[in-house]
Amino acid sequence: MKHILILLSFFAFAPVFGQQNQTDGDGKKHGKWVKYYDGTAEKMRFEGEFNHGVPVNVFTYYDYDGKVETVNTFRGNSGDCYSKQYDEKGNLEAEGLYVNRKKDSTWTYFGLKQQLLSKEDYSQDVRDGWVIVYYPEGQIAEKTRYIKGVKDGDWLQKYGDGKLKAKGTYKSGSLNGEVIYYDLDGRPFYKGSYKSGLKVGKWYTFERGKVVKKETFVKGDLTDEEEY
Repeated sequence: MKHILILLSFFAFAPVFGQQNQTDGDGKKHGKWVKYYDGTAEKMRFEGEFNHGVPVNVFTYYDYDGKVETVNTFRGNSGDCYSKQYDEKGNLEAEGLYVNRKKDSTWTYFGLKQQLLSKEDYSQDVRDGWVIVYYPEGQIAEKTRYIKGVKDGDWLQKYGDGKLKAKGTYKSGSLNGEVIYYDLDGRPFYKGSYKSGLKVGKWYTFERGKVVKKETFVKGDLTDEEEY
């Protein structure tokens, strides 16, 4: 996303304009600061405040047309902040915490109509925990467990009415073990096993709870098929 690098920008400023830009005795930014787009003296890029080189209070970033892009609210003198990021129409696009300039804890993402799109757990800027995707109406569509940026753990999908659609387990980024897909009535309609993301062994297709087809897979390849 275009906003991700914004948090880092106050460590790579070009020369700035305005009386408020000051440094302390050690040459660190201190007090109110304003940064303008290169070559302009009126198009503000950001405004905020430093405490002896550490950003504090609220930093607001603007696009070239003067619309708010990001508002970072800093926590004391820690350098960590809660960030709210907006699209060109002023709608909230994402919000979450930066720790040491990296995404941390739960980030929330929104669609064009402000509907909830997803919630994602982060640690050190990578997914670590649950990633939950939502239907436009707000119900959970999918939940996936991550460890250090890789799918690893429980996975499930749901229909819009909340009934289970599919469930399985990821290991090191690939589906492993039994996976079951369910119909709208909550009954299994397809199930079998994966190994390292490939179908293996017997897979069964059901209609109204009864087996109607059996397939055999070896390392993802269909080797035998039988209908009932």
